[in-house]
Amino acid sequence: MSRPASTWRILLVLALVVATGCHPTQPFYLQEDGDLSHYLGKATQPEVPDVHQAPLADVEHADKPLTLSNPEFKEFWDLTLEDCMSIALNNTKIIRGGVAARLQQGQLFAGMQESSLVLGPRQFSSIYNPAIVESNPGQTIGSISNFVQSPGGSAFAGPTVDGGLQGNVRQGVEAALSDFDAQLSVTGSPNGALWNITDRPQNVVTSQNFTGFPQTLNLRDGGMQAQIAKRTAEGTVYFFRSITNYDRGNQRGSFQALNSFYTQLLEVEARQPLLRGRGAQVNRMPIILARIGADQEILGVQEQLMYMLNNVEIRYWDLFLAYRNLETAKVGRDSALVTWRIVYDKYVNDVEPVQAEAQAREQYFAFRAQVEAALRNLYDTENELRFLLGLAPTDGRLIRPKDDPTMARVNFEWCDVLAEAIARRPELIMQRWAIKAREMELILFRNQLLPQLDVGALYRWVGLGDDLIEADRNGINFPGAGSTAWENLTDGNNQEATIFLQATMPIGFRRELAGVRHGQLRLAREQALLEDMELDVAHGLTKSIRHLDTNFQLAQTNANRWAASQKEVEAMEALYRGGRVPLNDVLEAQRRRAQGQAAFWNAVAEYNKAIADFHTRKGSILEYNGICFEEGPWPQKAYWDALGRARERDAGTYIDYGWTRPKVISRGAVPQHGGVITDMPLETLPEGTEVIGTPQPTPAAPPAAGSGNDLPMPPLETRVRPAAPAVSAAAPAAAPVAAGPIGSGLAAAPAAPTSPASIAPASYSGTPRNAAGNPLRNR
Repeated sequence: MSRPASTWRILLVLALVVATGCHPTQPFYLQEDGDLSHYLGKATQPEVPDVHQAPLADVEHADKPLTLSNPEFKEFWDLTLEDCMSIALNNTKIIRGGVAARLQQGQLFAGMQESSLVLGPRQFSSIYNPAIVESNPGQTIGSISNFVQSPGGSAFAGPTVDGGLQGNVRQGVEAALSDFDAQLSVTGSPNGALWNITDRPQNVVTSQNFTGFPQTLNLRDGGMQAQIAKRTAEGTVYFFRSITNYDRGNQRGSFQALNSFYTQLLEVEARQPLLRGRGAQVNRMPIILARIGADQEILGVQEQLMYMLNNVEIRYWDLFLAYRNLETAKVGRDSALVTWRIVYDKYVNDVEPVQAEAQAREQYFAFRAQVEAALRNLYDTENELRFLLGLAPTDGRLIRPKDDPTMARVNFEWCDVLAEAIARRPELIMQRWAIKAREMELILFRNQLLPQLDVGALYRWVGLGDDLIEADRNGINFPGAGSTAWENLTDGNNQEATIFLQATMPIGFRRELAGVRHGQLRLAREQALLEDMELDVAHGLTKSIRHLDTNFQLAQTNANRWAASQKEVEAMEALYRGGRVPLNDVLEAQRRRAQGQAAFWNAVAEYNKAIADFHTRKGSILEYNGICFEEGPWPQKAYWDALGRARERDAGTYIDYGWTRPKVISRGAVPQHGGVITDMPLETLPEGTEVIGTPQPTPAAPPAAGSGNDLPMPPLETRVRPAAPAVSAAAPAAAPVAAGPIGSGLAAAPAAPTSPASIAPASYSGTPRNAAGNPLRNR
């Protein structure tokens, strides 16, 4: 082949490569059939979960919305305020209205509206929250030091942990109590192996005449260790162990009495910390903190319940005002229509110019627009009230307030209501619990400044034998053939004992001192926060009283304004018919009358809303509406088990060993409808005063018969969808329910709402408790 031909071919190949470029290609597969239905061209995309839950009937069967174009409904539904509260509580699982009302420029606005629940569902509490927090499993604490080193909860955050609405619950009480449960562990022995084979040569010099030590180890060994560990409240840990080992082989050569044998050990061990980790105060601290977290969650539910009741009443009076505004707008529209007709007749007869007819016509359409806007506002307000009540947006009925607003003046003694607000607001009580939690954590931090000094003792029974155990004792002692390890152990001939002391401490305690300082600063922050929260409550209460008093004065002033404007309109219309005043004066008088009437009803509605808001800020909105906040019913099995435990304790012998740790951290239940929490000596209180939560030594002496806080058990409540035009005002026979371990509903209390004018301010005297309702005492 000549050189020119080779060069030409090389140039052709290079030209083809340059022209075509480089293209990626897929590999070739022999059995490819072309079915790529499993191929996904997207890594992520929104998908619908495989969840099947029937929609709420009130949502699924809601009627067409009421509008200006579709104003037809079947009937009015006259509801009292008590009926609204009862329906709202019975239909409450998620506390929809749990947002505080807003007071802006002299107007009270409900804190809840549509879309709030959808946009922030996790900020609303529910009747399940206390039970969720109580059952919070948390994560393994490990030791007190681990608990102290992670006070913020980071060590307990996990997929199974729900810190509740407050977000400060590490674990529930049951999870904290589990640290004192007996722990059973079964492992292989020795070195965790159930069965072990050893086959290896040894660096042993042997001779033909002496073979006491084998040159090659050929061993079979194994065993099992079973242990029960129990921790006490004082920090002592007890161990009960059974260790069984098996050895077979030539480990000792010809010096072995038996080629294989069993070793059986029984051990009892106790370890007691003397400094760090000693005492019930420290070891029970996780339980106390868990209980504090549960109490805070319950108060959080109560707080949102109070806000919901306030929002329901605000919406109720807003709906009342919407009806009044619609009526006012209609009066103005009808009056403007009459005026327009008169002016039109005069315009036709050339008495009035075209400008006057146009001005009267504009006035009519302006009032007509107000009627349409007022009707739209009425529909919107009725829907917002329905949402708080847990009802369908439309069901063929239009809710109409049945109660008339109060116009009586309500006065409160400032010192009394301020003291009551500081003592009873759930937000402040939650903050005081936060301070108590920080105090408890500071005790844990200070305990870490002590060295770790543990003492303990171990006692062991030992037995060896050719076999492990037999049904009958044969009397053969080890190392005789046929001996058993358990028989040798139970003879008690071989017993061992050990007493030990362990001490460790860091030099300088740098981490521990930083922890104490950290705890002190957190405590100082919570105390400062409580002071500013109390200041905030005082300012809010001041503003509420000012709003209450101002609206009462405005109601009186606007009533006089309305009466005067009514007379002015009547006089102006008569003068206009006589041709003595111009049309502008008549139209302006009609506007002033509409404004005066609207201002009066607005002041009356705001006055009634201010009363409910004041009780909310004072912490007495539940009593104001005749509602109690209590735990819901448990399953009957729980009461049966509790009764059995109570009988066991009653059959025991009570030993009064004085004050123990941890000390009392609670003053008792928050008073409802009576009772007082106080630090005053009992002898200084008025006769007959019921004192709640007097600190007692723990464990406290058995209570006297009939002295418990007993309330009748309420039945489970379900969502209420009234079919009748109105809800009966008769109170349910059962006690109210607010939250419970099995998610019971909320129900109105038997007591009817108290009239604002008859409420004694800051009064703690209430009805006696019913001791016949607790099933544990009906025996």
